[in-house]
Amino acid sequence: MSLISRGDEDLAIRYLAHEAVEEKKALRLYEECRESLGYKPFTKREVQKIRANYEAAIPRYGKSFKGEYGWAADHLQIVEPRFSDLQSASGFGRMRSHYRMASQNVHAGVKEIRFRLGLLRQDEVMLAGPSNAGLEEPGQNAAITLSQLTVVLPQAPFDLDTLVKMQVLNLVQPTR
Repeated sequence: MSLISRGDEDLAIRYLAHEAVEEKKALRLYEECRESLGYKPFTKREVQKIRANYEAAIPRYGKSFKGEYGWAADHLQIVEPRFSDLQSASGFGRMRSHYRMASQNVHAGVKEIRFRLGLLRQDEVMLAGPSNAGLEEPGQNAAITLSQLTVVLPQAPFDLDTLVKMQVLNLVQPTR
């Protein structure tokens, strides 16, 4: 959201238009497994619409648009942008380690077997049930992100009270 809000209108349009790429990818994944799951195929009309949207977007926005973050390729001047490129360009690259740590309890991997955010000491037994241990920093970072989104999302025109509130939200955020 930060990257898009700092960009121009073309970047925002590309972001929204990238739905055509996401829909085509989702269609392909669905088709790969739907039969084995006993699901019905999309109708021919639905498939045609998804493919037509995709085939219209690629010539319009370029070959790089096909990528996962292709909507940002021109803006970042990177052929295949990665999520880390978006983080850096948005000014939040410094939070990359926090993002990775928070993701460890959600996504499967070897680190996740041994690391539990809710344990005070990682050598303790597995966590069984809820815990508020270790939530101070993630909670603080979530609050910062929500205040940043609050400032970015409102639509103009702004009255004086709204502008003052948004400025106060910016001032109370800790700098890292």
